[in-house]
Amino acid sequence: EYILQHIGQVLAMSSPKKVFIIGAGPSGLVALKEMLEAGLDVICVEAKPQIGGLFSVSYEELYTTTTNMFLAFSDFPPKGNLKYWSKDEYLQYLGEYVDHFGL
Repeated sequence: EYILQHIGQVLAMSSPKKVFIIGAGPSGLVALKEMLEAGLDVICVEAKPQIGGLFSVSYEELYTTTTNMFLAFSDFPPKGNLKYWSKDEYLQYLGEYVDHFGL
């Protein structure tokens, strides 16, 4: 919150900044959302054919070691009950996050 407030002040004093985000995994997606909300000109690239970072290329039987309630982003809580997500469920959540925020 503190950083986002100061980003707005910096933007008001200077020309629009351009941000290049490498990777559309969980961290890259959150960075993309936050930078767009701050009014920055952002480009996000991903080497793989889909979002999700390493989750998109992990083995099919993968399950998260943290429950969905802790793994989800604070501004986009998970639907349903407490559970450990499979790889596909987590990728679906990330896709819904992208759709929800128009990333």
